[in-house]
Amino acid sequence: MSECIDGPEISIDQRQDSIKSSLEDFDRILLRYYKLDIGNCKAKKNRNCISNARCLRGLGQPQWLIKPRKNSDEIETSDSKSTVHPSYRGLKNLGATCYINTFLQLWFHNINLRKSIYEWRPEAISDQVQNNPIVCLQIVLSMMQFSLRNFVDPSPFIKCLLLNESQEQDTHEFLNLFNNYIQNQLKYENSIQTTINDQYQMKLAYIIQYDLLSFENFKFSLLLSRCNECSFVSEKVSESYELILRVKGFKDLDECIENYFIEERLEGSNKYACQVCDCFREARRCIELRKLPPFLNLQLMRFESANGLNKKINSFLKFPDKLNMKKFLKSDITDEDIIYHLYAVVIHEGQTANSGHYITYIKKNNFWFKFNDENVEKLKDISLKMDNDSEFDGKKNQCEKGFHRSKNAYILVYRDNRVNEVESPYSLLDYRLPDYIIEHIEKDNRRYQEEQEKIEQLKNLQLKDERNHQEKLRQIYESMETIEEQTTNLDAIDKNWLVSLFNAKIENDIDSINNEKLLCSHRKLNPNSDFKVIAKKSADLIYSFYSFDIRLELPLNYCSKCIFNKITLANLKQEIDFDSKAIITHSKHKSDLNETMFWVGKESFKKWKTMRLNLMDSKNDSNEAEGEIGHFNQDLQCPHGNLCSNPNKRRLVREIIWKIFKKHFPQAKEFTQDSPICPNCQVDLAK
Repeated sequence: MSECIDGPEISIDQRQDSIKSSLEDFDRILLRYYKLDIGNCKAKKNRNCISNARCLRGLGQPQWLIKPRKNSDEIETSDSKSTVHPSYRGLKNLGATCYINTFLQLWFHNINLRKSIYEWRPEAISDQVQNNPIVCLQIVLSMMQFSLRNFVDPSPFIKCLLLNESQEQDTHEFLNLFNNYIQNQLKYENSIQTTINDQYQMKLAYIIQYDLLSFENFKFSLLLSRCNECSFVSEKVSESYELILRVKGFKDLDECIENYFIEERLEGSNKYACQVCDCFREARRCIELRKLPPFLNLQLMRFESANGLNKKINSFLKFPDKLNMKKFLKSDITDEDIIYHLYAVVIHEGQTANSGHYITYIKKNNFWFKFNDENVEKLKDISLKMDNDSEFDGKKNQCEKGFHRSKNAYILVYRDNRVNEVESPYSLLDYRLPDYIIEHIEKDNRRYQEEQEKIEQLKNLQLKDERNHQEKLRQIYESMETIEEQTTNLDAIDKNWLVSLFNAKIENDIDSINNEKLLCSHRKLNPNSDFKVIAKKSADLIYSFYSFDIRLELPLNYCSKCIFNKITLANLKQEIDFDSKAIITHSKHKSDLNETMFWVGKESFKKWKTMRLNLMDSKNDSNEAEGEIGHFNQDLQCPHGNLCSNPNKRRLVREIIWKIFKKHFPQAKEFTQDSPICPNCQVDLAK
């Protein structure tokens, strides 16, 4: 049937002329579906062409295939992964122990302090001596100096202090704990006490309650208060270890130090209880610096309490390479400048005092070294890498020569310009170390040498395996020529296996070849699988070297059924597209008065293209039941197989449209406009 509408007449048979038969060009189409119709690809060398089964570039052929390792030293081990300067040792991070590693490095690099600790002896030698924290500290520091390892395990020291390796502490908490222990254990050891006093003692007119924080920066303080009425001066001597400086609201270190020594007025509710007047009087209180130590520790208050949390102050602070302390010292002894050089910086990365990461920078022999747990790095300029923040690289945060700016600096250590520490490369026996320390170091070094010998043997075996593997790869790679026009004497092989082959360092890393997964349901090469095509001589070489399940020689394993189905599917899609446009065109025009109308399920009308493709798939796959696909017009049928009573489930279409549907679904049940509603359903509704 045909009819006249606006435009050319549309006939159902027109689609037959628009779909060309592809079977005449079957061989050419077969190569196209197997991605073999493309010759030498023009892709970049480091990329593989997904659309070209002949392309063998970019499968991961490594550089060492061309340039193999010369010796076992090029093989990386767990101990060689750390970046370590030959002169210094890193420290292993046991989980959250970087804050301890920071101070171990500071203590170690203070030569006089280290020697004093070496010279300490327990009152009695026993089996329990290695549970003594001072002994454990001796072990760790001596291992940092004389161990053959790249980094040292600080476990003995941490365990004897009963510290939780997975819980990070604030540096103040740790130093309070250890300094209290040092005071108790070493109070009768004059040599260490003398060293501490000589290195770190300072005198202050100090107005706040003292807090023992760090034996690194021992100092002597003096409390000074003056009554405004009787001019009585109250001085109190106390001991402390470092200057604790506020950073909030200040831009440079000088401002922070000036604020520390600023005069305070005691008035109102904060009046001074004068001992002479025997009542509360207005007074002035200040801190005066009377004596400076060779080493000056400056603790920056980077955290403030907010809502029960220690919130970090992330403002940038400028501090100099050279710090002149003359204006802060109250002394008539000298008018000369008192120059301190920046010696160490402790960085805190993170937002709370009990989390984050600590890194230490120490200046040795005019070079800065970065101590980051196991890694030790020599730097050209500390300011280049001090803050791990993109903002620091901006022009607004750049600093003039001789100064540094950081928002993470937590502790600054300055050294008196007159201090000259020189350490010669003494041997183990040149130091006055206890016998138990020497024995521990020698034993661990022997163990390390034995470990290295075993590692070297394993590395040599690995090197031998690598070279054998490389030789095989070289033979395979040289045989892999670009396939041009030939369609015979080829082999299909799993692409992923080829990638793993060229990325494996040794043969043991290579799995057997699994070509089974490349098969279609007809037990031939699936054109949709992830495969590459190689020359037969390359395949012969590969299968002689490695185990495999099946070999897919071509053209023997081309699947003509799959290709025929693909051709059929392509034709069907073209036909469906043509018919879909015809349905849209016919739906726009009213039917003739005498034209028969047909009921079509709304869901079927909406999804007919998908149902048609699924119907073809079900025919190609004999294991899939037709019922799982769903019948066309099944949605307008009641349980009895008749026209359902619900009008919302169906719609009327013209006869010319129904014929299109009937062509695609010849088994579809037909309901004209006059078809009766299911009588059984009507009876049920009446009940």
